[in-house]
Amino acid sequence: MFGYIKPFVPMLRVCEHEAYKGVYCGLCRILKKRYSAVASLLVNYDMVFAAMLLSEEQGAPTVCHGRCVASPFKKKCYITELDSLNIAADATVIFTWHKLMDDLGDERGFRRLRARVMRTIWKPLYKKAASYRPELAFETERYLTLFSKLEEEGCASIDRMTDCMGRYAEAMAYEANVDRDVKRAILYYEMRLITLADALDDYEDDLNAGRYNLISARYGKMDDSTKAEIRQLVTHTMNEQYRLMQSLTPNAFSGIVENILTRGADRVVNDLLAGKTRGKKGREHA
Repeated sequence: MFGYIKPFVPMLRVCEHEAYKGVYCGLCRILKKRYSAVASLLVNYDMVFAAMLLSEEQGAPTVCHGRCVASPFKKKCYITELDSLNIAADATVIFTWHKLMDDLGDERGFRRLRARVMRTIWKPLYKKAASYRPELAFETERYLTLFSKLEEEGCASIDRMTDCMGRYAEAMAYEANVDRDVKRAILYYEMRLITLADALDDYEDDLNAGRYNLISARYGKMDDSTKAEIRQLVTHTMNEQYRLMQSLTPNAFSGIVENILTRGADRVVNDLLAGKTRGKKGREHA
């Protein structure tokens, strides 16, 4: 994914913030253990959110402490005993493979060369992930291929573009045993928000480079009326998520998930609408 969705830290309790950092570091470790050190570089906020949402842990999770390459001198807390972290790790590898394939078609020069090199490294990792999650691999290819096709056509429909990414994201919930349909719907809406955020963040760069951008394709230019309509879309999406959240069976991370859905995502979109580009900051520590 893209690394936009994270909690609004000032509104988290201290124990919740520690748990969030523990899941973040836990996903990094799972990616390294399950795939490679290279794969661990791809840990991002969006997949951390997915891991917490899909978790079936009811009590306080087991927190460990250890050093790593990113923190060789100071021990950091991490949580790895969650089945949902395996789902998030597999989804990260599968999504990255298809992103590389997309880059090979879209990029030029050094970026295309980099994608070629990464494709060679990533192919066996993708095959491994696809063997673990064949349905997720199938759905990811299906909807990301459609997304790329719509991009090539210059699609001006926000609903069609965000629906593709939403359908991909909800496929992660196929592995859930509790509240599967509700979690699928929440992931669907969250990915729609992420897709909008990514388009907002890249708006100026894409405009200057003459590349496709969902916002410019739909509205042409970013003015006050455009921002108002996007704000309305975001509000509607967040209201749907909040409604769905009320029917979730509580888990160990419910407070953090609620913070992200009601405060974190809203803050990110507000910043982007105000012109504060954030870039892909999924590797920042929370």
